[in-house]
Amino acid sequence: MNKYFFIVLISVLPKFILAQLSAKEVLFRCQQQILICQKLHLTHLSIAQRLNTRQQVQALKNDILFFEDELDELEVLLPTLAMQEESMKLVGAWSRFKKKLQESRPKRQILEVLIAYNELLPLMENLLIKAEDYAMNQGLSEEEVGLINIMGEQVLLAYVIPTCYMLKCLSYSPTIGKRSLTKSIIQYEKNLKILLTYPNEIIKSENELRNTLIEWAALESICTSRKINKKKKNKAELISIVKHTQALESLGKELLIKQLYY
Repeated sequence: MNKYFFIVLISVLPKFILAQLSAKEVLFRCQQQILICQKLHLTHLSIAQRLNTRQQVQALKNDILFFEDELDELEVLLPTLAMQEESMKLVGAWSRFKKKLQESRPKRQILEVLIAYNELLPLMENLLIKAEDYAMNQGLSEEEVGLINIMGEQVLLAYVIPTCYMLKCLSYSPTIGKRSLTKSIIQYEKNLKILLTYPNEIIKSENELRNTLIEWAALESICTSRKINKKKKNKAELISIVKHTQALESLGKELLIKQLYY
């Protein structure tokens, strides 16, 4: 399951289906904007540390285009004037973030990228809050909205945690917005425990949760390591972090899709 699935999905769904799914879909799309930018942040750090550089550079380009496509589509899909106004506020902050991502010599731009991301993040979070309010006004229960939010947050945290860890490895403060490395790990585990309490008929997938536990255990063991050699980082370890993160993203999106469409 990759980003192109979502583009194709939206383009082929008939308009009457989009209307039926609008409350959940709007909520999901606003979550996804934050995720794409967090992925871009991690990818930039990976490039700065020369991890699969050619592949990561292409991923950066693809996700920049993907975010801009999403931003354009949301201008059409957002159902309220308040949400449209919040979306318009993203444009300037996104342009500044994008510019820093595309600068040459990425290792010298790490702090500037972090600052630009921290400017963009609260704007995207404000839009998500309005999407939550809209979803409940459209008849979704607080429990339904809460479950979708938890699932979306898990996918996001799977990128926040390794990003914070890499920042720590590079001697920067391991904090993104209000999320520190330690707080993010605690929140991920708290959310995971909540998801595990839901019956199968609500979560709709026991296999994804089981595999999530395996991938999370591997990622957590690396990101909670007390032995961080900041001068000589273990490249194989950092590549492993990216692999487990991508696996958690894929599993998390599978859970979300089943919650949204089945």
